[in-house]
Amino acid sequence: MGRRKNTDTEAETTRQNRRIRETEYQRRKRQNARQLIIDDNRISQENIDIVEKDYLGLMNILCEHCQAQHFENEKVSNKKFSFNDCCGHGSIKLDKFPDFPHDLLNLFNGEHNKSSNFFERLRNYNSSLSFASFNANLVHFNTRRPSPYCFQGQIYYQMNTALHPSDDENPSYGQLFFIDQSEALDYRIQQNPLIDYELMGILDSIIRDNNIYAKSYEMMKDEICIQQIVSDMRNESSSSELHLLFSLKPGQDMRRYNFQRVNEVAAIFSTTADGEIPESYITVRNKNTKKLQTVSSLDSNVEAWIYPLFYPYGPHCWHHNMHRVDNNRKITRLDYTRHRLPIRGDEFNPIIKGRKLF
Repeated sequence: MGRRKNTDTEAETTRQNRRIRETEYQRRKRQNARQLIIDDNRISQENIDIVEKDYLGLMNILCEHCQAQHFENEKVSNKKFSFNDCCGHGSIKLDKFPDFPHDLLNLFNGEHNKSSNFFERLRNYNSSLSFASFNANLVHFNTRRPSPYCFQGQIYYQMNTALHPSDDENPSYGQLFFIDQSEALDYRIQQNPLIDYELMGILDSIIRDNNIYAKSYEMMKDEICIQQIVSDMRNESSSSELHLLFSLKPGQDMRRYNFQRVNEVAAIFSTTADGEIPESYITVRNKNTKKLQTVSSLDSNVEAWIYPLFYPYGPHCWHHNMHRVDNNRKITRLDYTRHRLPIRGDEFNPIIKGRKLF
């Protein structure tokens, strides 16, 4: 019995000694790593010029399929002027970005007298005009030196499915395109006091005049007004409820439902309280009870909802029905993004012009 006890004690002592050695090893490893960083940073500013610069040469090699610009060292063996990262060796073909509204084009090109403020507050302007919210759980390192935000978990998107704000809240996102423009502008400035009032008015007008989602909310507003006029003429209250439907689910029989009005991306459907509603991924109701709905990142509208300054007309972005031209394989979001990012001659690309928004 006594011998077994001594054996257990010896084993525990051995484990403790092993932990001490491991702790000391890790301490020395961290110390050596810190010392390497300190040594690397000892190069003084006056000697910085002696560090050899890495020069890739001119970006003047054009992809034979999509004309994207590349460096010489990006060429693929035995493929000559065919590249994979831009267009998958010609299997991915996308439409160019449409011609941008004049003022927005000048702002992105730095040719507008408000371009400086535009780039400085670009994310504020974009979020003020977006139709859905971009969300993430951010980690703040309050006890450390300043550092970039860190996302914990995954990002997600949300959309308010109420057409009107709650009594204790101001309108936001799509609701701002339902109300009068001057009133909406005041709310935008109130939410982002650092942005320029005149420039915000210019951008708001651009979106209202061109964006199909903004026109959808305007279409909803007009239909509500028409129904109210009809109800007043008949001296009766309106018994139907209006719904603004985005992204009808596949297989919907358009003849089955009596849509009030439709456009490229949305449909207005009226129903009584016990009526059947067509299935859609996003339904905005004529109510003021706040309800946030998570929007799938695979929704073909989500990118244009979140980045209206990149997509001022609305949907011109990735969707899951895109296919390659040489086979039936689908174009992934990564494929789409790779195709959008390269520089192509005089083709205007708002994404790579987007600075902080990029």
